[in-house]
Amino acid sequence: YSWSTAVYKRARGDKCPQCLREKKARASMLEKKLNWYREQFETHYPWLLLKYCVMENNIDLVENDTEQIGLELQFYFPNHNLALEISENFHQTKFGRKREVVKNRLCKTKNIKLIRILEPDEEKPEDCICIQRCNRSSESLDDAFNIFFQLLGIDMHVDSSKLSAELFRKYICGEVNI
Repeated sequence: YSWSTAVYKRARGDKCPQCLREKKARASMLEKKLNWYREQFETHYPWLLLKYCVMENNIDLVENDTEQIGLELQFYFPNHNLALEISENFHQTKFGRKREVVKNRLCKTKNIKLIRILEPDEEKPEDCICIQRCNRSSESLDDAFNIFFQLLGIDMHVDSSKLSAELFRKYICGEVNI
């Protein structure tokens, strides 16, 4: 490809129109990819934040464990014989609620302490410890995690306002996964 123009246009900074289109297309692709990462990050933020805090403090964690009760536990802490479930949309469905009741009973039968972090408007189930968020803010999530770590006997203060930029960077680099 070749391009020619008047000298005065080059002197004022005009660029090759083909190169400008290509640069704009590359920037648009990069922007779309970054927006996709942001959406995924925001959607999965509670799980990413928990995993980051656990990783940074060298706490043993098994994700999506099915060995303990035969149903998937989102997070199982073997050194504490404790499971953590963070509420998600599935838990609000009819099938999801039934499944979670069974999960609560199985944990109780196996002497696994089950802790649930619930959304503000979510009903508290039986046979587990519930930490109910007062709203959907990151501060409310921080409070729920701080209570959770207190229950574990771990002295940790979660402050996502200080962690979110670092966590996003680690997420994009693949150091923390969903």
